[in-house]
Amino acid sequence: MSNKIILEEIDENRFCEKCKVGERKDLNVNLYLVDFYQFPFYLCEPCLKIQLKNEFQDIEIIGQEITETQKKLQLVDENMISIKNKIEENEKLINQSQQQKQKLEIEELKMKEQQLNQEFEKLKKNVLDFEIRESKYWVEVNSFEKRLQTLLNKKQIADNLEQYYNDKLNNKLNKYNTINSVFFIEVSEQVGLINNLMIGKKLNEDINWDETNAGLGQVILLFLYLMNKFGYQSSYIKDIQVCGNESYICEANKSEQLYLRGPFSNKGDEAKFNRAMKMILDEFSLFVDYLQQTYLQNIQLPFKIDQSNSSIDGLLLTTQTAANAQYKGLDNWTQAFKKLLINFKFLISFNAQYDSKKEIELLDRE
Repeated sequence: MSNKIILEEIDENRFCEKCKVGERKDLNVNLYLVDFYQFPFYLCEPCLKIQLKNEFQDIEIIGQEITETQKKLQLVDENMISIKNKIEENEKLINQSQQQKQKLEIEELKMKEQQLNQEFEKLKKNVLDFEIRESKYWVEVNSFEKRLQTLLNKKQIADNLEQYYNDKLNNKLNKYNTINSVFFIEVSEQVGLINNLMIGKKLNEDINWDETNAGLGQVILLFLYLMNKFGYQSSYIKDIQVCGNESYICEANKSEQLYLRGPFSNKGDEAKFNRAMKMILDEFSLFVDYLQQTYLQNIQLPFKIDQSNSSIDGLLLTTQTAANAQYKGLDNWTQAFKKLLINFKFLISFNAQYDSKKEIELLDRE
């Protein structure tokens, strides 16, 4: 409602709202309070002056507050301007830093590019060197294959000759019908056999230890027979026990039993087995020397025995791998023992000649 309407609606029976005693003629409407309370507010003249004075004081206070607020707003504006300036300065610094960083990165990339170009050139040179070396390598490979084929051909010829002389020796021995029929020794590839018992293994095949152990028993029985027949007293071997797959020998001055059997449950068993092989080889060499001295025979074994390292024809008679061995482990031992069997076969031939000579002497006496 408007102030005019309020003035027209003044109630004549009302008193001053402030002092409650003001007269009718002194009543006035406080337009400020009307606007505030939204209804007529009657005051007498004295109260109205007091009210107006208070309101003017309030207005002055509000004006002061407005002035202070404006000062604060101005300070805030100044701070905002300062902050804005700092932000702009920081942005400039950041831009300068980023530009400098980008320059450094560009320089670094250029250096890396230069390094990569150098490495690329180096790799190109290496590739060229590798191509040259590869070409030489293939020339060497072709040359090696030719030499290998030549060696294989020679080996085949040697195997054929070995088989030929073995067959020839068998035919010669069969004519006498001697101990050769009891201990029939032959070869098959790189393996030696006695009475069809294979001793060792063929290449790329597993060893049959039952067959090998039985064959070793036959060999030690043959050796024992030859030593007894020609009256030889062993130097390295004290005792020989022939028990088929469980045959063993004892070293002189020792009671330890060295079994001629496999497979080996531990390295200790394998070491004993190889000690037995060394003793047999050394004793065989001394036995041949004895035959030459006692029977005045020049015995030239097919394969030379070297007692200094217990080898035969350059092969170590051991199941263990040796750095200077042509073949490793059982393959090496198989080939070495095959050559020992051929030497035994040569002694069988010597024995046949000896028996034939004795038979002729006996016939001459008659």
